[in-house]
Amino acid sequence: MANDLTVLQDLPITVSKYATPQALATLTSSSFLPRIQVMGGNNDIVKEGKFPIGHYALVSGQNLDDLGDQFIGIVLAWRPKAMQFQPEVVAYYDPDNEGFKSVKNRADNEPQSGCGYGPEFLLWLPDKEKFASFFCSNITARQEAPNILTFMRKACLFQIILIKSKKYTWHGPRVNKCDMEVQLPATDILTEAINTFNNPPSTEVEIVDTKDERER
Repeated sequence: MANDLTVLQDLPITVSKYATPQALATLTSSSFLPRIQVMGGNNDIVKEGKFPIGHYALVSGQNLDDLGDQFIGIVLAWRPKAMQFQPEVVAYYDPDNEGFKSVKNRADNEPQSGCGYGPEFLLWLPDKEKFASFFCSNITARQEAPNILTFMRKACLFQIILIKSKKYTWHGPRVNKCDMEVQLPATDILTEAINTFNNPPSTEVEIVDTKDERER
């Protein structure tokens, strides 16, 4: 019996007519978008030496894809979001919802509250050919959010800057103009992604671990 795997390359195998990229995307997709996160020095994974400090991570479940210290993104839409990171991860999208108000209040007034809030942006990442979210859940990111809004439906360069105060040093996002031509997905795919992002449920319980998004 042959045990050389190269024999597989010569087998007359045809691919199933149903095994299309669209079918794979349907079978492996999640209701939760991959998210982009600034990986600062307070992140446990960074502390363990498992991810470079001052880089962006594209997070999907337990998988972290290193985007480096900058990436190109097209800003497609935004929505309000408040999130409780622990003991369970719960997201609120309606600012008039009492849960939203409670999370925002805790984030503003309780140290180590395990909560965050701010604008969440839907991005298209041309280099990865993926949609992703970027949640401005902390003070530093919220301060940059109005600048991100100026690039709505435009390509821009997301960079990371090192911020210093008298007591602390941390990393934060900075967005600048990008003149590069980028490839977009088909119009129907864009439309569906934007409409889905813009119409979330008022409250959503998430199963992903996002506690490390908490920054200054």
